[in-house]
Amino acid sequence: MSTAKKSRGSGRNDESTSGEAVVFNVNKLSRELLIRVFGWLPFHQRHETIPLVCRKWAELTSVPCPLWEHPCIDLQLYVDNHSRGTSIDQQEVIVRWANVLQWFSVRASWVHSIEIRNFSEDFAAQHDCPSGGLASLFGTLWDYLENLYISNCAPVMRPDDLVHLACFSKLVRLNIDSLRGPVEARQLNHLGRLTNLQELRILFAGHGLEQNLLGGFPNHLTALRKLRELELTSVGPGAFISLPESISNWVELRDLQLYRCGFEKVPENISALSKLDTLLMEGFSTPGLGSIELPDHMSRLTSLRRLILSGWCYSSLPRVVGRLSQIQELDFSFNPLPSLPSDFQCWHNLEVLKLNCCELQKLPEAVRSCSKLIQLDVAANDDLDAIPTGAYLANLRDLDLSRCDFHRIPSSLAGAINLERLDMSYNTCMEVDAEGRLLLLNLPALKQINITKDRLHAVGLRGRRSEFKPTPWTDCSMYNLFLLSKELMAHRPSRMIDVRLFDEQEVLSEM
Repeated sequence: MSTAKKSRGSGRNDESTSGEAVVFNVNKLSRELLIRVFGWLPFHQRHETIPLVCRKWAELTSVPCPLWEHPCIDLQLYVDNHSRGTSIDQQEVIVRWANVLQWFSVRASWVHSIEIRNFSEDFAAQHDCPSGGLASLFGTLWDYLENLYISNCAPVMRPDDLVHLACFSKLVRLNIDSLRGPVEARQLNHLGRLTNLQELRILFAGHGLEQNLLGGFPNHLTALRKLRELELTSVGPGAFISLPESISNWVELRDLQLYRCGFEKVPENISALSKLDTLLMEGFSTPGLGSIELPDHMSRLTSLRRLILSGWCYSSLPRVVGRLSQIQELDFSFNPLPSLPSDFQCWHNLEVLKLNCCELQKLPEAVRSCSKLIQLDVAANDDLDAIPTGAYLANLRDLDLSRCDFHRIPSSLAGAINLERLDMSYNTCMEVDAEGRLLLLNLPALKQINITKDRLHAVGLRGRRSEFKPTPWTDCSMYNLFLLSKELMAHRPSRMIDVRLFDEQEVLSEM
């Protein structure tokens, strides 16, 4: 017997003395190691390909095991995989729902998380999945499932089917994407029986101008005392709703995000959410929407780090915000804020400030107090043409000055010694002179510059879209941009510099 054969038989993972490569028999691995290796494969390969390799692998995957802890049912992916590289048309690929149920019934005890995607109208009609077919699948998993993710499954996940979710006694995370409304509050109230739920995310289908939730806020959701994250998106602005006083039950809540929702006010009891870290209430594109009333007791939210109140027509910053001294991210985009009060305590610890589309004519003096600022976004303020010097520039890493009225690179940027990303795209009259070129070249940390100018489109306040005819680069600007590119390549040989001069991206690097 040759040396190579002896090595193969003993399973050694080295090279023989004759220089031949050793072939290792993967079936010598233990069952546990094989399962761990197979776990790195996509679910459809674990389910369909592995059992076809050999009898041992088929037996290994035919019984409950950790391979099936996180299955994914993606109807579109299944059809694509079975029609790719063959003469079979996608219309000829049929998913047998009865076979799906049988497969899960055998492995249910190991299924802790499941993702169900892409049961569109056409697919539901083509395949034999009945209306409410997910209810039969849920019935096999009630006692085991901890995480459930449903996306683009409107034909088989209707509002009336929400009642079936209430039987998942161990469910910790529930994410429903593209739930088709209108949904009545009483239907969402069924989810209040999921007493172990910690994360709930529901995205309603539609563009946000439709009334997707009827009957006010589903009050039974406040019975979820273990809830840590709640996100509702595109509820609709038609009838204003109020958060109930019983939200004080959410003592573990850390993240509350309500996108494109109409609210009358925030209840006083929000101060009871002592662990709340993120509060997001977005009112974009809501007709007739006024500013939302914030209670004075919000100042007791000592754990609050992120506050996002975009699109609520605030003409001045609410005074209670100024008392939130621990705030690190503040987003008041799409609010007509001509100025900001400089005596607020919140400026001292602020790291992220977003004032996108706020009709600013100059950068508020209060921003100079933000000595810890890392990201500043003042894009789409059509009359903004200058930024002042100040201590706020020293730690700044990300600066967005796009879609404003800048005519040249601001000289004050010389103080932004830690700036990594600068966006000055779509400034109509923008030109780059020699002084601006040298300024950019001397910013030591700069990694990305975007001064795109072609095909300019600017978005005005509250979604009002306006278009401007772009002014082409002058010969002087083109010359300086050319020199800038060459000099960056020469002076930054060890770092990739991303320079976007036109709509087409140009990446400059020297290896």
